[in-house]
Amino acid sequence: MARPSSRIRALDAAATIVGRDGLRALTYESLAAETGLTKGGLLYHFPSRDALVVAMHDHLAARWDADIASFVDGDPAEADAEARLAAYVRSTASTPTRAELLLLLESVDVPGLVGAWNRVIEDWAPPVPAEVDPDGEPSGDAGGDGADGAAELDAFVARLAADGLWVFEALTGNALPAAVRERAVERIIALGTGRPAG
Repeated sequence: MARPSSRIRALDAAATIVGRDGLRALTYESLAAETGLTKGGLLYHFPSRDALVVAMHDHLAARWDADIASFVDGDPAEADAEARLAAYVRSTASTPTRAELLLLLESVDVPGLVGAWNRVIEDWAPPVPAEVDPDGEPSGDAGGDGADGAAELDAFVARLAADGLWVFEALTGNALPAAVRERAVERIIALGTGRPAG
């Protein structure tokens, strides 16, 4: 296996620092100490701290995208909505880190930072339902009986549950027992797809 480039090592180390000590602890000095690289070497890759933070957001979002894709059987570009939801749910249950949570929270109001995360979410997660009918039921796209809208809402609720599982583990640092996590994942997927939990 090829050794990661110094840029990738620095980005991974930056995520370690943020996860362990918080975003304010990320400096060229702390990153040099974590990686063994010189400050000059870091400046070559990241000419400013802002450039480092943007690169870290892009790196972690790309890693998350690749992780989600790894849960798809076959070509991820050809995955249907149910396969995409299942992959999204499985990924959120497998990779929660405090660094990602802190960076995602920091990015919310910063267009240059949030874009990388939004691209992953738009590619994989069920969208927010657009409308509800006068009775408060989702309207859906076809037939007017609300069935498509109900399925759309169920998929979105499953997304919220998956996000909640990810936040729970990232915030608390307590991984659920494997059997509990797997059962929760299957229930969330069942909710979002309308299929019985396995």
